Amino acid sequence: MNARVKNFIYAPTESADFPGSTQDATYKPKKAEEVLSFSFAVQNDITIGTPTSASSAGKARFESVQLQFVGDLSVLPMLISKSTLGTSYNDLVIEGVANGTLFMKLELKLCFIESIQLASWRRRACLSSGMRMVRVFIACGGVKVSDGKWMDFRRDDRT
Repeated sequence: MNARVKNFIYAPTESADFPGSTQDATYKPKKAEEVLSFSFAVQNDITIGTPTSASSAGKARFESVQLQFVGDLSVLPMLISKSTLGTSYNDLVIEGVANGTLFMKLELKLCFIESIQLASWRRRACLSSGMRMVRVFIACGGVKVSDGKWMDFRRDDRT
């Protein structure tokens, strides 16, 4: 049996800024946006041959959270506004749901829109209308995965 997976993003303390275009009964009251996919990465550069055993401790780099929206792009004006004004979200939440059951929750703090990329393409299946996609990169000050502890981000370009 294949699980039906959906991802949602919403701003718990700033929901007025989100258009909330999802029709999902659980997430519509949260003014959530449906996300096609997202990625989040941590990179730890390892230094082999140093005299200490903790040669890589505290050197992890947190990459931007990447989101992809497809179809209804009502979220785009809000994201562009946040990016051009240089303002942040105090918090954003990304939740993954499979067959109606929450399986993943990513809580982000102090979030800035770092980059927005808009693309359009045509497929044979939909010759009459092009598909639109927005890719968004979000730089964050902290993250909490599911019910874990908060981790502060220490990116290369910040202290």
